[in-house]
Amino acid sequence: MGKIENHPRNKLGITLTKFIRIGIADKNDNPPYFDKGLYEAEVDENEDIQHTVLTVTAKDHDECKWT
Repeated sequence: MGKIENHPRNKLGITLTKFIRIGIADKNDNPPYFDKGLYEAEVDENEDIQHTVLTVTAKDHDECKWT
């Protein structure tokens, strides 16, 4: 799920904020977890379309590989 908000920054531009909630299903013994509770990133207005903004990885302590 995501939400976009516009916040006035100054007379020449705006700040665009995108909140994304990621849900991870627990399919085995140990629950998944993230290294951080909150991830934040900023992107310049003129950044390349293919530019990676943020990479988030979930981990768990199970021995099996699940896909």
